[in-house]
Amino acid sequence: MRVEDDLKPHNRETIEKILEFYKTERKCCAIQATGTGKTFLILRLLEIFNDESKVAVIFAPNNEIIKQTKKRMKQFGLNNATFYTYQKLARMTEEGISTIEADLIICDELHRTGAKTWGQKFEALVDSHPDSKVFGVTATPLRCADGRDMAEEYFSGNKACDISLAEALVREIIPVMPLYVSALYTFEGEYQKMNAKIVHAKNSDEEKVELQKELLAAKKQLEKANGVPEIIKKYITNYNGKYLVFCKDKKHLYAMKDVVIGWFRDAGYNGKIFEYPYYSDSSAVRKNLENFKNNKEEGLKLLFIIDKLNEGLHLDEVHGCILLRTTVSNIIYYQQIGRAIDAGSNEQRVILDLVSNFNSLKSFNLKSELEEKMKERQSRKFSDCSEEFEIGKFDVVDCVQECMDVFSEIDNKINSVRDKWRQSEIENLIKLFPDYGIKKTAEFLGRPENSVASKAYKLGLLYNALSENDKEIVKKYYGKYSLEFIKSNFNIHASKKNIREFANANNLGRAYQGEWSKDEDNIIKDLYNKVDINELEKILNRTKISIRSRASKLGLTYKKQYKYVRKNGNYYCVRMFINGINKYWGGFKTEADAGIFAIKMAKKYGKVV
Repeated sequence: MRVEDDLKPHNRETIEKILEFYKTERKCCAIQATGTGKTFLILRLLEIFNDESKVAVIFAPNNEIIKQTKKRMKQFGLNNATFYTYQKLARMTEEGISTIEADLIICDELHRTGAKTWGQKFEALVDSHPDSKVFGVTATPLRCADGRDMAEEYFSGNKACDISLAEALVREIIPVMPLYVSALYTFEGEYQKMNAKIVHAKNSDEEKVELQKELLAAKKQLEKANGVPEIIKKYITNYNGKYLVFCKDKKHLYAMKDVVIGWFRDAGYNGKIFEYPYYSDSSAVRKNLENFKNNKEEGLKLLFIIDKLNEGLHLDEVHGCILLRTTVSNIIYYQQIGRAIDAGSNEQRVILDLVSNFNSLKSFNLKSELEEKMKERQSRKFSDCSEEFEIGKFDVVDCVQECMDVFSEIDNKINSVRDKWRQSEIENLIKLFPDYGIKKTAEFLGRPENSVASKAYKLGLLYNALSENDKEIVKKYYGKYSLEFIKSNFNIHASKKNIREFANANNLGRAYQGEWSKDEDNIIKDLYNKVDINELEKILNRTKISIRSRASKLGLTYKKQYKYVRKNGNYYCVRMFINGINKYWGGFKTEADAGIFAIKMAKKYGKVV
């Protein structure tokens, strides 16, 4: 049984693009929505490298994901990868990192590579393995902590695919759209926050009174319409099903456990309810997960979670999820709803978003993204899809949209008076935002994050940032001049990421890399096989990838002085594939020492010297 025979068409296409990237590039990544089979991309690459007797190292956020991947590998007879959590990598020494053996370096949930604690260690690993390929996969490459896009920053925009959840649904990669119900059970907190904004705003007293009247009317309307037991009664039909309940933390989990059970009782369900708290790595708590997965009895099964299932772990038999955790993180939001999505399932699952994620949904609205992708399908952007499809099946039940609109209107009326932007602030925002995102820019400017986000949106720094005029300029000059030159000389405020994405979508070719001078070519010809690539990088002030690419165009190939010898950090190691097993010896201080040992081992095992 081979992975390549089990790939779905969209993943088969992605693998082809990955391999195409690896012909000229060292790093590439895949951005795919939760539930679309990201793990199968990893498995297929492991299979390809295994066919060539090569090994991989895989980094993952937690042991549950590692356990899941190992189980999948076993199904396909694969055993050519070692695993580390990012936390373990952070504790490793430079010497320990240098001894890791890998022809392929995989980072699951690639946005994690931007963390300070282990980001530098990951870069050290990659730098110490210059001949290894690097692959990253995630559903959400953006880091909400600082706004960085790690697919752009670390993988230089080398994306084999970029399939959002909305696109996966519209292309029918995920065959059945879950029923999404947006509602609220915690309205009082949002009401109090908005009321406090009004009280402290610089509006006139008369304006404040009117705003408070609008807010109170919205509150009453919501209280009348938002009855959670009624929503459960209307939209949850399988009371023998398994449901995930996402909570904020352990304290919140235990506070809400009886409340949730009470909602089902008030909805009229009188059968048995199984409750499973899942909040830590302890063996006793982990047993709750296993019991939840294995429970075949009649009755409602509820797995109460804090953050264990937000990344990577996917349960096959899940009938829906209930969101009780508010978040401003698009990563957490999409990871949570992703638990109820599976490309291999034809059953409609239910998502009850009972916190309506007010802050996040203003910026990351699944419904609006679906509408955008539907238009793209109708315009024949997706070659694997016909124009005709049932738009209605992508409907989202929204119990609070009208109240959200009222809140947004009130919020805008407050901001329009409160946020008077000076020209110097606007200039700093334009300069800082593309590179530092909302949080750090807000800190620098001393303004609230929502104020910075709102102004950035109005200036075209967020989302569809390129104006029609900007697009014409990019079409004309992309590939001829550097992105820095285009941005500064034509006064384009869009980020480099947005420009690259527009260029890729319109097949404008590769970005301008800069001309190579004769002096640079001579340096490469003279030193390419004499000094370490890291030294050449410093001398030429060019990336390793661009140096190797240029060397290839000059007809140069990397020649190893000693067969079976490679450098890992400050040390050299010897590796041979003997009788189906990778043999490894490390810790040599010089290449010559390693070379002598390699010759000795080659003769011992009958290998070519």
